[in-house]
Amino acid sequence: MNGLVQTARELSATALPAELEALAPPPLLLPGEHLDQYHALRQAIFADLAPQSAIEWLLAIDVAELSWGIQRYRMLRHKLLETYRQKGD
Repeated sequence: MNGLVQTARELSATALPAELEALAPPPLLLPGEHLDQYHALRQAIFADLAPQSAIEWLLAIDVAELSWGIQRYRMLRHKLLETYRQKGD
């Protein structure tokens, strides 16, 4: 399912099984981060990877967590560069 756009049905088709929810605790968000954005990213990754087994779910959860961390780092880096760029003027 590597198309450009996935339908709502495709995105909801791969929900984390209840028995594996303990493996994906709620995220600890920083000020300015939004839970709905975190869930949208996680769900898009789950839908794209379509995990079936427990190990696949663990890997998908890790990919989602790491992807969120990468986005967090990018925003932090952008804000830091923006701050120092303004001070340099």
